[in-house]
Amino acid sequence: MHTIRRTKDEPRKITAHVTLVHQMGWLLDEQRQQRCGFRILEKPEERRLLPDGTTHKGRPHTGDRYELSVTDTRTLSFAKSRAGEGARRSGPVTVVTVTFDGRLEVTDPHALRRTLTQGIGKARAYGCGLLTLAPLTRDRTPA
Repeated sequence: MHTIRRTKDEPRKITAHVTLVHQMGWLLDEQRQQRCGFRILEKPEERRLLPDGTTHKGRPHTGDRYELSVTDTRTLSFAKSRAGEGARRSGPVTVVTVTFDGRLEVTDPHALRRTLTQGIGKARAYGCGLLTLAPLTRDRTPA
C-alpha cells in the first residue's frame, strides 16, 4: 500500500499497489525483507532474459532479475461493520491480494519465525500476508 493524491491541495489517500512492478517492488524492499528475516534470491545471469535483468526504466525490482513472480492477483471488497447493536456501518473495504512464488534465503530465523506467525503487510487483519515455505528439492530447482 502507498498513498497518492491527484492534486497538490488534495489530501493523501491510501491505495493498493496494482501493477506488477509496484507489487514486486513492495516485497523486494530491502528494509521489509530485513525486518521479515529473508532475502529474495537473484537469478544467475545466464538465466536472465536481459543482461541486467531489468525491463522497466532500469529499476532493479522489475524484469527477471529475481527468483520471484506474481501468480495471482485478486481484488476483494466487503462491508465492514462495527460490532454491537445499533452500530453504524462504514464504507466497503477493498483489498488487493497477490500471490508471490519464488526463492528466498533465510537471513534472520527469529524474524522469519515472527513473520510466519504474524504475517506481512497491512492487510493481515483480513487474512492476508500469510507465507508458506517449502524446502527446495532437486526436482523443484528452476531449469
